[in-house]
Amino acid sequence: MSNQIRVVVTGVGVVSPIGIGRDSFVESLRQGRSGITKWELDAPGEQPGPFLVARVNDFDGKNYIQPRKAIKLMSRELQTAYAASMLAFQESGIDRATLNVDRIGTVFGSEMIYGDLEEYSDAIKRSVVDGSFTSGNWGSEGMRLMNPLWMLKYLPNMAACHVGIALDARGPNNTITSEENSGLMALIEAANVIRRGAADIMVVGATGNRVNTTRLIYRRQEKISKHVDNPSTALRPFAADRDGTVEGEGAAALVIESLEHAQQRNANIIAEFVGWGSSCVRPAQPYGGNRVATMNSLRVALDMAKIDANQLDHINANGNGTQEEDLEEAQAIAALAPATPVTAFKSYFGSLGAATGLAELAGSLWGIKDNAVYPTLSTQQVDSACPVKLIQGAIKPWTQDYFAKLSQTCYGQSACVVLKKGPQ
Repeated sequence: MSNQIRVVVTGVGVVSPIGIGRDSFVESLRQGRSGITKWELDAPGEQPGPFLVARVNDFDGKNYIQPRKAIKLMSRELQTAYAASMLAFQESGIDRATLNVDRIGTVFGSEMIYGDLEEYSDAIKRSVVDGSFTSGNWGSEGMRLMNPLWMLKYLPNMAACHVGIALDARGPNNTITSEENSGLMALIEAANVIRRGAADIMVVGATGNRVNTTRLIYRRQEKISKHVDNPSTALRPFAADRDGTVEGEGAAALVIESLEHAQQRNANIIAEFVGWGSSCVRPAQPYGGNRVATMNSLRVALDMAKIDANQLDHINANGNGTQEEDLEEAQAIAALAPATPVTAFKSYFGSLGAATGLAELAGSLWGIKDNAVYPTLSTQQVDSACPVKLIQGAIKPWTQDYFAKLSQTCYGQSACVVLKKGPQ
């Protein structure tokens, strides 16, 4: 990277089931406090009963969004994305009065955003004839009861748009929709924007909501953990007794800059991006696609960083607690970095959809200042078929300067970033 523009991170913001902002998020990691709870889904056509979710508590968009009237055009996902972005921008210490708005852009990771049932209820009721919904009445009767700006609340690209408008960011604006890979893919794209010289600053974020009632009805997951009697220990990455993942909600954002720009304003540099890679391999039966894709992305990221796996302090893994996906990721890590310690933060807050990768990355970035790599929760015995050196029980001090973050989807997609911690 000697001939390339160097890219650093100067701000982090998170809205998550274990905390909003740095202090509460980090304290949950320090204390080993899970955000996974038991919840009753009682919706039309569904059998009520408890299952596991990770929800964001005590979030009110009015505390973050200006002007407040903009909330009318924001779903919960957009509100959390906006809040995480403002928290990251605040941590970066950038003086908006001196900001060159033509040299700042936004890239967000997103996914399908489902509407709330309450927004449809009156319109659907108007379209019911003799107890059954009739599509023929929708255009003439039902649609008139829908908010005419309804769609703007649920378009995946609107997170990047709202943040760009709020910051008057006139540089590149983009959105990546690639399930759980979305956050890291957005980060890779934003870093490349800076390396191309198209911007000095990029706000990178991702938002997801896997616990929206409409989504839960439409896409009930078979891979959810059944440990409903022990919610806080239900998601057990790489464990011998793992039985599934947990769905959650949240948003995360980073402020990244060219190294030169950050140094000119005497910014606090948290870490430098030194390598990244991505891969997609068609899933094989019974498994194999994710393993190969994860190996590809990790290998490319290490090559770009010009380091070998022995120089990694730790790998911040995907670790979603499902049988096949944990097995494939563990085998990929074992093939390239068998001695590298591994931690997995989904054990604290489940899968946040598109926001997962950046929220997990925040756990490593915020641990730098405290010389702390926070351990994986809940896993008591690592599966012998998952040969990873899992960090368990206690915080691990940093011993190396580099670390890697992995993300995967269940469709054979993988992304990896390698970072070097900044001067402390």
